[in-house]
Amino acid sequence: MVVSKIIGREEELAFLEERLDAVSKGETAAVVLEGDAGIGKTTLFQAGLRAALAREYRVLSSRPATSEVQLSYAALGELLEGVLVRERDRHPGGRHLLLAVRGGDGRHRR
Repeated sequence: MVVSKIIGREEELAFLEERLDAVSKGETAAVVLEGDAGIGKTTLFQAGLRAALAREYRVLSSRPATSEVQLSYAALGELLEGVLVRERDRHPGGRHLLLAVRGGDGRHRR
């Protein structure tokens, strides 16, 4: 379902825009969407994502299922996997080793 206009969440949408503006000024920004099921977290998340992409920000997103919450590093690995590969390829020679990921078996993976 595509939502063309979000009604009744002007305060939350303004907050998302403020946080995105902070990033454009070089500030660090974070947003946590939490609350009961069905209150519109996904709708706000998607609005924030669209606004960030419209500003051409690099967006890293991870939305683990409830059953995956205990696997905290799994989500982090998924989130950074593509970024690490792109950054590794930008750094020739030994510098790319800084971006190697050590797997659970102790071996380095690139």
